[in-house]
This record gives sequence, structure tokens and C-alpha cells, in this order.
Amino acid sequence: TWSEYVITAYEDAERYIGKKASKNRKIYNGMLKTYFYQNAWNTSTQLALTLTDGDGTELVADEDYTYNSSLYRFTFLKPHTGVVITATSKNYPGVVLTSVPFNVIDPAGIEGAEVASELTIENADVYDLQGRKVSVAKASQLPKGIYVVNGKKIIMK
Repeated sequence: TWSEYVITAYEDAERYIGKKASKNRKIYNGMLKTYFYQNAWNTSTQLALTLTDGDGTELVADEDYTYNSSLYRFTFLKPHTGVVITATSKNYPGVVLTSVPFNVIDPAGIEGAEVASELTIENADVYDLQGRKVSVAKASQLPKGIYVVNGKKIIMK
């Protein structure tokens, strides 16, 4: 059994979706009146997913990405720019859900890191992998980990 929920400011959503909601509540988002439609029909909603890049080229499953439907998780195998995910369902003809465009970066990882034994970091910009600036006077004060010092990757052991 699946439950389906729609939150919208569109008053006539049931007519547009083509089904009467089993529950309909008015809720407010600040001063904006919105409607919460809930349905529980003993039916499965199978989504048809399409992924396209910024050029409008459709991405190929198992070549550009993999999708685990039980976890609702995509794993991208190649970098792409302007990826958009579009979802449609036979249960809701005319309803199209579209993601915001996003970029997929190369998942290759960090290469060419140096082991810092006696690194001088005076007047150097030191950042951790989350991009936070780290303020220390000596390299020996850095905890174990990977850092970017003046644009170079280093490993503290």
C-alpha cells in the first residue's frame, strides 16, 4: 500500500491530478494558503525516471549512472553538467516532476598528495577537506588527516 501526498498552492489540484483525495487539509506557509492532499489507494505508483544533461542528451543507465529503486539512490559513474531528473507516472498523466539542474563531478578522488614531515606553514593558507580554514602555527599542530596548504594537498600522519 502506498500513500501519496501533494502539497500545493493550486486549489484545483484534484481535478488536475484526476483523482479525489481521501484527505484534504488547508495549511499555511507564512501567509501563503496551501493545500495538503493525501491519498491511500491500494495501488503501487511506479515512476518513470529520465535523466538528461545540460545539452538535453539522455543519460544511459548502467553506463552513465546506476539507480537503486529500493533505496531511491542514484550513483553516477561519469561527470556531467546540468543534470536534470524528470519523473512521470501512469497514475498521474500530465504531472511531471523535474529536479533543479545539478553538476556531477569526477568521483576519482584525491591524487598526488604529499606526506608532510617538516612542512613550513607560516603565512600559509591551510584548509581541511570540508573547505574550512585551519589556523595553526606549525604543521606538527595539525591533527592526522588530509589538508590543502597553499593549493597543494598534504597528508598528516
